[in-house]
This record gives sequence, C-alpha cells and structure tokens, in this order.
Amino acid sequence: MALHGGPVSGLLRGIVMDAMAVDGLVQETFLKAFRGMDKFRDGTNLRVWLLTIARNAAYDQLRREKKEKLQPVDIAEVAEPAAPAVDPGEQLDADEARARVRAALESLPESERTIVHLRVYEGWTWDAIAADLAIPEATVRARMNRALQRMRGHLKNGPTA
Repeated sequence: MALHGGPVSGLLRGIVMDAMAVDGLVQETFLKAFRGMDKFRDGTNLRVWLLTIARNAAYDQLRREKKEKLQPVDIAEVAEPAAPAVDPGEQLDADEARARVRAALESLPESERTIVHLRVYEGWTWDAIAADLAIPEATVRARMNRALQRMRGHLKNGPTA
C-alpha cells in the first residue's frame, strides 16, 4: 500500500472527484486486491492490476450514485515536480498555459481523456491500456492520436474548436 497507494489515490481522485469517497475507495481497492491475490497472474504488472481494480471500484461507486457522466480528470490535482523559483510573469504564463491544457483535456470525450490520463499522467504502456480497457492496442493509439489532435486544435483556436 505504501508503494502503490499514491498512484491508486491519484487515479481515483481523477475519476470520482470526492476526497472522502477516494479514501474509502483506496481501502476497498487494496481489500479487493488482498482477497483476490489468487487471481493475480504471474508476469502481470502489480501496479496495472491495482489501478484496474481501483478504476473498476470508482466506476462501481459512480454507478451506485447513479451519475450519468464521469467527472473529468482535473490536471490541477496531479502532482507536479517542484520547480525552481521563477519571476511572477513567468509563473503567470505557466499558470495560464496549464489552465489552457486542462481546458483542452476536459473538452475531450471521456474515452479519450482516460487514455491521455493513463498514458501521460500514470505512465502506462500502450499494451497495458489496451488490456485494461479491453480494446485493441491500435484503437488505443488511434484514440490518443485523435485526442492530441483535438487538444492541439483547442489550444490553437480556443474552446470553440
């Protein structure tokens, strides 16, 4: 839990957007993993397996709450490395750029947003994403390409694009 708790919690925060629910879902994830260790296949990435359990637990929670649409991943909650001190003008430019990227990401359909989050922010491999989403790897790559094109258009032309 000490090793994988952070990534599990980060993924759950991006899906359910409720800190109290995230704490319960983290516990539920590790409890399900502990109870299902006999289903864990040798050679499988433990982190991918745990994040799959977490994602499914989050989706179950959302279904229980009868939400029709998943909450967008909030890039602002994804931890960023500490940056050296910058002047206020540069900081303002960086903050504006992050806000524009966040808006571009939030404009994506959920299926593309999930792939971008898993690939960019969680560092998953293409085959791990494909296996987790139960779709061909070529589909994952095509959705990622389409998502990046949409984000580029959004960043170039603004929210109306």
